[in-house]
Amino acid sequence: MEQERFAKTFWADYSAFDEKKLIECLPKMDEGRASRIARAARTETKCELLASGLIVRESLSRVFGIENPTFTVGEYGKPELTDHPDVYFNLSHSKGTVACTVSNVPCGLDIEHIEQPKHMEQIVNQFFSNFERGAILLSAEPAEAFLRLWTLRESYVKMRGTGFATGLSTLSCSFPTGEARIAESGVVQEDASFTEMRNIYGWRAAICTKGKVKHTCEKIAL
Repeated sequence: MEQERFAKTFWADYSAFDEKKLIECLPKMDEGRASRIARAARTETKCELLASGLIVRESLSRVFGIENPTFTVGEYGKPELTDHPDVYFNLSHSKGTVACTVSNVPCGLDIEHIEQPKHMEQIVNQFFSNFERGAILLSAEPAEAFLRLWTLRESYVKMRGTGFATGLSTLSCSFPTGEARIAESGVVQEDASFTEMRNIYGWRAAICTKGKVKHTCEKIAL
């Protein structure tokens, strides 16, 4: 029997993390992440790195029973599990919120706090299609419309594992049946399936998986 294709996203609020939390949880981190936390100059950055490390460990443990995971990076810098090539995960954080998607298919995740980014108009003009620009301009909430399209793009390139090596201006999003579709250089990517998260108040998030999956989302404490 073919294994069910699934993705599970966990998210947490880490805005209360402080130096005490760093001291308490640093021993739980793998050597590479602990080193990055130690080198970070700002407490805010240290807390982001710690929260990301905690949530990926917790997510992999809950779903796949993987304890003490070890990591490597792909050609374009996407983190991967060293000893579990058929287990996939992706992380994202924004403004004190961190999220992790784990799956048995390639996946990408992006979460963004809803606020108008700097240079939004410049970004839209440089990277978005005429249709997308019009949709943003006509929206009652231009910042959220922009972030919807941005999170879809970023989750897609993270799913592919190419990051921004894939030119964002080659991508365009459409919603022919209400569900997001993405095209790359004018070619619709039939294997890219999206789940858009709207249940985290004040944030916009998108998960892209290679093919359709059963998706669940859960808030956890770190």
